[in-house]
Amino acid sequence: MLPPNKRKIPHQFRGGTIRELADMYSNPLAYGRETVSNAIDQSRHPEAAGKRIHVKFYLHKLSRKITIVDDLTGIKDMKEFISIGTEYATRDSGKIVGDQISSYENIHPEIIGQKHFGKLSCLFASETGNVEFYSNNGENGHYLHADYEGWEQFDYELPFKTIDTAEALEHIGLKVVIQDAKPDCLKIKSLESALSRWFGLLLRRKKIVIEIIDVDNSNKVVQVKAPDDLDTHGERTDNSLEMSRGGNIRVNLVETDAPSLTPNIDFYQKEIYVCSIKLPYLTKGYVIY
Repeated sequence: MLPPNKRKIPHQFRGGTIRELADMYSNPLAYGRETVSNAIDQSRHPEAAGKRIHVKFYLHKLSRKITIVDDLTGIKDMKEFISIGTEYATRDSGKIVGDQISSYENIHPEIIGQKHFGKLSCLFASETGNVEFYSNNGENGHYLHADYEGWEQFDYELPFKTIDTAEALEHIGLKVVIQDAKPDCLKIKSLESALSRWFGLLLRRKKIVIEIIDVDNSNKVVQVKAPDDLDTHGERTDNSLEMSRGGNIRVNLVETDAPSLTPNIDFYQKEIYVCSIKLPYLTKGYVIY
C-alpha cells in the first residue's frame, strides 16, 4: 500500500469491467429492487421531507422498454449519481444522501445503499446496456444516457444535458428508461411477485406505494401488495441479540409443530427482504437487522 501522503492516480475502468460487474446481478429483475431502494434512500433527503414513496413501473412489452418513475428529489448531486462504487476504499466511505452517509462502518438505520452499484442492475436489464435517465430536481432538468462504455458526452464535455424541468419530468423526481429490455424483465407477474417479496414489510405498513402499468394493455394498473402470508403482528425487539456496530434486531417468530422441510426463517435488512434459510428449529417467521 502506498503511504497516505502520496498522490495517486485513480484506477481507470473500461467497459468490459463494468459489464462484468453488472453481470454479478444474477436476477434480471434486480432493476426493480435497486430503483425502488434508490427512491427509498432519496426519501431520507431533507428536501423530500413529508413526501410519500410512490414508484411506478411502465412496461412496454411490444417496444421492449421499461420506464420507472418516482416522485422524490431528482438528482441532487451529479458527481455522486454518475459514480459507480464508493469514492474511497475505506470502510467508512459509502452512499451520501443529503447530509447523511451510509457505509459499512457508519450504518445508517434507514438508508439502504452503501456501495453505489445499483445503476448497474439497469444496464444488466437491457440486452444492449442502454439506459436513459431524466431528472427534475425542482431547479433544473437533466438528461443522461449510459451504456457499458460509459456516459454519453454532451456540450463542454459534460456527462449530462441540461433541459427544461418539464421536458425531463412533469414533477420533481427521477425517470429511468431501460431500452432493449430483456424478455424476463418484462414479465409483469414475475416483477409483481419479486417486488412484493422484497418490499413486503414496507407495503404492509403502508410506507410505500408501488404500481406496475401494462402499457400495451390499455395502461392496466397492477398495485403491488404485500404477500398474503406476511404477518407483522408479534414483531418485537430482541434485547438478547446485538449487532457488532450497534442497532436493534427485531424478530417475529412463532412456534411450529414439526421441523420445516422448506426455508422457515426470512431475513430482512432495514425492512428489505434479503433471503430465506432453513434452520432445524420448531419455529418460523422473520428477522430484521
